[in-house]
Amino acid sequence: MKMKKFFAIISAAVLACSVCIVSCSKIEPAEQVSTKGWTVSISATASDEASSKAVIEDNNNFKMVTTFKLTDNIYVYNKTQKRADPTPLHPDREGTRVNFVGTLSQEYSEGDELVLCYNPQYVEGKGLLFNYDRQKGDLGSVADYAKAYKTVSAAEASAKELSGTVEFEKMQSIFRFTFPYFDAPIKRLVITTKRHRLVQTDRSCHEIGGFVSAPLIVNMGNPTQAPVYVAMRNESKDEDKYFFLIETTDGFIYQGEKEAPVGKIVNGKLYDSEVALFSQSKFKVTEAGKKVEPNDGSYGYKDYNDIEANGTGFGQYIWWYYNKFCTITLDNVHLICYDHIPIMSENAPMSIVLKGDSSIETSARFPAICFCSFYALSKPRNRSMTISGIGHLTLTAKNSDRMIDRGILNNYGTGAWLKAAEGYYFTVEDLGDNGDGTSSWLYKVRKSQ
Repeated sequence: MKMKKFFAIISAAVLACSVCIVSCSKIEPAEQVSTKGWTVSISATASDEASSKAVIEDNNNFKMVTTFKLTDNIYVYNKTQKRADPTPLHPDREGTRVNFVGTLSQEYSEGDELVLCYNPQYVEGKGLLFNYDRQKGDLGSVADYAKAYKTVSAAEASAKELSGTVEFEKMQSIFRFTFPYFDAPIKRLVITTKRHRLVQTDRSCHEIGGFVSAPLIVNMGNPTQAPVYVAMRNESKDEDKYFFLIETTDGFIYQGEKEAPVGKIVNGKLYDSEVALFSQSKFKVTEAGKKVEPNDGSYGYKDYNDIEANGTGFGQYIWWYYNKFCTITLDNVHLICYDHIPIMSENAPMSIVLKGDSSIETSARFPAICFCSFYALSKPRNRSMTISGIGHLTLTAKNSDRMIDRGILNNYGTGAWLKAAEGYYFTVEDLGDNGDGTSSWLYKVRKSQ
């Protein structure tokens, strides 16, 4: 069973806020214009219910109130010249009606098409980035981005001042999640969708790059209970299903899910969502029948022999280095690890034994299982990797390429990918491309007849 089917979310949209930031500029006499750059003074307003980087919760009226902060940034991207101005504009004061002021570093010409970007990151050499994976679950960290569009007029080019009126469009919605009958401190939260179109990072201001779809991971700044605030943007235009995974501070996993009909979730809105959760068995690793703990940071198990893993884990990984032989038994394991290769054996033969149905999922950067050697080619290498037992194993990992074959990386050469142990037989079913740089495969193992 794919991990996507294990996640959880129930979203009930009960609040909506209209978002509109209107901007205009004041033209000063030409002799007052700086010769060192384009001087800009853009007035901006936001409605009381608009959600922005500096949202304040109004409990009396059960809504969000927007205030601009002095630390807010407006970056200008020139679509015509294909470059971002490294100098941002800033509010001249805090409040709901402000002026964004500053002097831009680059030159502009009549007819240049501009994108005004609200609060992106400016990355030297790469331009502007909207990043949704740095949220921490509180109002102060919610990702709040918006864009507006403008064309430079002849008068503006002559005066070296931007003028006119623009309207900012919000790029995401904000969700306030609560969890009935759940009071454990939350350490991490993972959100993904069936269509795999949930945005993690976005360079859509540029004509190259575009957005990257990936699971949205929210690492809590401080372990917290509900409510949890998250900004999300889904590029899917079809019916979808949201999945939610929560890891508590004591290592337990909770999950759930919710259908999302077309048009029910709209960018620029505020939604209050009640999430029903159900628990999963805690991840456990034993060596020769005795429970062992991570010995590589908080999540890594290294160089244990004859181990068995069961339960649901998030972030754990199991690796071997230079051991004579390593065996891992997967007993109804559901392991999700996006930051590392989940299972890896380096320079050692490996045997995988299945008990029941298990799944391993990683990101578009990694294989689910790595069986590899980094010895020089002149050194002898043991090429044995076998699978046995009775059960199913679903792998979700980077799409197959010249090194990765159906979720498994094996650099030992042709014919060394994966073999059935003596007395066993296995088949592999291609479950398809997930649309986010990963694919899934179902391994079915049984005894030979």
